[in-house]
Amino acid sequence: MINEFKTNIIKKCPVCTNNNFKKIFKNNWNKSSFVKCKKCYLIFKNPQESFLNTARRYNIDYFNYELENQYNFFNLVKKSLNDFNILDLLPKDANVL
Repeated sequence: MINEFKTNIIKKCPVCTNNNFKKIFKNNWNKSSFVKCKKCYLIFKNPQESFLNTARRYNIDYFNYELENQYNFFNLVKKSLNDFNILDLLPKDANVL
């Protein structure tokens, strides 16, 4: 059985390969945290779940469901961003992934 809590610590930013991060959120309940790259400002989860655990959870049925509903999900995200004025809080030249 796969250990559901196995994680991989990210040592370099996935965007700019910088290795200097600032922890911006830590959740003790599930031992997750988010860090911000001090060079490009990318915010990402660190540590991240292992590839094996992720692959086990997201099987082909999940991806088929996601593809069938991608426009609905995209519209929900856009609505949430607008409802909370998230885009207005970002610098004008910010990129959102």
